[in-house]
Amino acid sequence: MRDVIIYTASNAWAWIATLFPNPVAFTALHSSFPESRAFKERILEMTVKHPDSTFAIIDGSYNKRVRGVATVNDWTERLGMRRNRGSCEQLSRLVDGLGPHAEVVMEERADAACTFKLRADDVVDVASENRALALAAQEVFHEYGLSLYVAACTSHHAGIGRGDRVFQWCPVTPAP
Repeated sequence: MRDVIIYTASNAWAWIATLFPNPVAFTALHSSFPESRAFKERILEMTVKHPDSTFAIIDGSYNKRVRGVATVNDWTERLGMRRNRGSCEQLSRLVDGLGPHAEVVMEERADAACTFKLRADDVVDVASENRALALAAQEVFHEYGLSLYVAACTSHHAGIGRGDRVFQWCPVTPAP
């Protein structure tokens, strides 16, 4: 048996429960469900009963521009648009004129004369953002007598259709 506790400050994650195999028990903290002392006790009881298999799904962060730049690199490579310096110079002028969130960097590689890179002003410290989100969630878990292990959280992408979200998967135990 595995227990999953969902906490989110800004995203709806309940739909993700449908993607888990049985048996998994889900609950949520600070949700629209009215909470009582018995509800909080039940959540703590879950973690005491399964201390090595209780996890949290909390909000995560990612830089969507990284994926966009990777897609542009992939398509321009497939179309043979980055194989020589002349094509790369044209791509550079196009990028400068259109102002997308990328820059063309000239390279001396056998397979490509240039590549698209993320602009410096679009670089985001995703690890720090995820740590801050986990630390904020940790405070909520403490309200329920639980410990969320921030250092052990891992990030995962999930989405339906074109929606792309990141959640963090974190171990949870009863607070010492």
